[in-house]
Formats: sequence, C-alpha cells, structure tokens
Amino acid sequence: MIKLTINNRVVEVKEGSTILQAAKKLGIFIPTFCTDDLERFPLKHCMNCSEYGDCKMCSCEVEGEVSLLTACNTPAREGMVVRTESEEVKKARVGILQRMLAIHTLDCMNCGKLGECKLQKYCEMYGVSAPIYEMPYEHREKDLSNRFYYQEMDKCIRCGKCVRVCRELVGVEALVMAQKGNMAYVMPNGGLNMSQTKCVSCGNCVSVCPVGALMPKSQQFFRQWETQKVVTTCAYCGVGCQIEYSVRNGKIVDAKPANGPSNQGLLCVKGKFAFDFINHKDRLKYPMVRKNGKLVRASWEEALNTVAKKINEVKSEFGPDAIAGFSSARTVNEDNYLFQKFLRAAVGTNNVDHCARL
Repeated sequence: MIKLTINNRVVEVKEGSTILQAAKKLGIFIPTFCTDDLERFPLKHCMNCSEYGDCKMCSCEVEGEVSLLTACNTPAREGMVVRTESEEVKKARVGILQRMLAIHTLDCMNCGKLGECKLQKYCEMYGVSAPIYEMPYEHREKDLSNRFYYQEMDKCIRCGKCVRVCRELVGVEALVMAQKGNMAYVMPNGGLNMSQTKCVSCGNCVSVCPVGALMPKSQQFFRQWETQKVVTTCAYCGVGCQIEYSVRNGKIVDAKPANGPSNQGLLCVKGKFAFDFINHKDRLKYPMVRKNGKLVRASWEEALNTVAKKINEVKSEFGPDAIAGFSSARTVNEDNYLFQKFLRAAVGTNNVDHCARL
C-alpha cells in the first residue's frame, strides 16, 4: 500500500492504482470523458493514448512536475501531492472545453442527450458557454445506415470510448480512430458507413458515448429527467444480463447495460434495442382460455386445470408421444429445466424443444 495527498487529504491505495482511483476513494470528483465508470480498461491502454483519443479533461497538478498529469493513467506514488482544482487546472480544463466546442455542433436543445451530456455538464461546471475561436473541421453527414442507432460525428469529441469498447470488450473493431491532417476522426472500419463494417449492432458504443454523437433510433423522443430508472434482468436468454431501463409514463423508452456479474456493463443487440415487445398491444399479460371460439381472460387456476385436463385426455387416447412441449428463451434456466423434466417424467415423452432452434 502507498500513501498520497489529494487536495490536502491523505489516502492509502494499492500500488499500481491511478490518481483517479485514489481520488474516487476519497470521494473527490475529477471530470473525465474517456475513462470507463467500471474501470474495465487496463492502465497501459488509457484513453490518453493517441491511438484512441486525447481529451486530458482529468488533468491534475502534481507537486514537483513541470506540467499537468492526467489522473486516469498516472500511477499514484508514495508521498505524491495532488491538486485537482487549482487555478492552473481549471484554466486547462476551460481550454479543453473551448477546443471541443470549436468543433462541436451546438444543437443542445434538439439533442437527445440534453441533460445527460457530459460536455454540457462540464461546460456548465467551468462557466464555458460558447467557443472563443474556430477550428477547421470537415463536416460529415449523419450516418443512418445502421438499423438501431445513428452516428452524428459533428457532435463527436474524440474521446475514443466507442473505439475502445468495440475493440477491447466486444472484439469486433467496427470503429477506428483515423488521423486526417491535424484532426482525429472516429471512422467506420473498412467501409464508408456502419452498414459496410463488421458491426454486430450491439450498441455498446452508443451506451458509452458521453455526448450525442451515437444515439439509438428511439421511436419516442424523451428527456432523461422525465424518466425513472429500473434495473432488471434481460428476458432474452439464460445469461442473465442486467439492464437499466428508462421508464416514462409506464413505458420503456430506453435501455442501457447495468453492471451485472454476467454482462459487466455490456449488452447484445437484443438486450440494448429490442424492448418494444414489452409495450406491444398484442403482448399476453395474463392467461387466456378459448371459450365458444374466442380467447377470454382466465385465472391461473382455471388455465392450469384446462391444460392438465387436455394433457390427460390426449395421453389416455393417443399415448404420451402425441404430446409435445415447446419452451421459451424468455424465462430462466431453472424454469426451462423444470419444463423438460415435466414433459419427460410426468407426461412420459421426449418431445420437447426450445425456440432457440427455430
């Protein structure tokens, strides 16, 4: 363990920890764009590396150093003295925000990230309202080629989080950081748009984007402050991924990965985007029994009695192999186990299958 001082407060951390991790242990806030809240990215590949981006928003003053150091990838040292909000640090962060705004479309009122955008949050924090200079920038049209999300690179701040999550965590490399002149751009890897890449539409790049450069093609326009957050388990398969749903007026309008033990802050395309079935008008919410040719609502007791009666009738007249069971991916593994056990042990047939084989 090593000890260091941050803003006149002493903290003890494990050797190899970063300044940012030490500050978090003290509850000291350091603004970041490019680091991951779950700290899943290794130190040697910190976002400060020019391969991904170079935001330097987490720069801090370290006693004895001639220049500011980035907290996200600078290892803490024994006896280190750090200041996270000195005048020099604030001036540097204002300059960083000014640089970002100079090449960022100021369309905040119409942006779906309004109220959740980190750039907006930090500009308010450091009193930055408009760019004070212009920078040459190549405009890029909005990329709508993906079915589930769109890219608006005029809003990109080049933090590189989308490139990293795609390469290091998803393992697809559909995005790259390309240098053109003195400017870095996030580009589709191997094509003119995302439809021409190896993108699997998982949407993890959308989930980690701190601004409105990557957004879901949501059918409803909403603001995050209008919603309540509900964490639940994805209903699509047995992995058990944790999801944070945004719910407005009783309807799910957005989904983000939660940090569950099985998914660790990632989702597949179904968990991220395919939640419309929950709000669909044809979704079954209670048992239905057919009476006089029409399906009518029934109690669970009536429905189960009807199923048991029909199974016994068919089994008595035609034998157990005249019965088959078809299970679902939208239930837990334990229920699927009991379902196949019921068909084999209670009914006496091996005719059991699952929707995943469709």
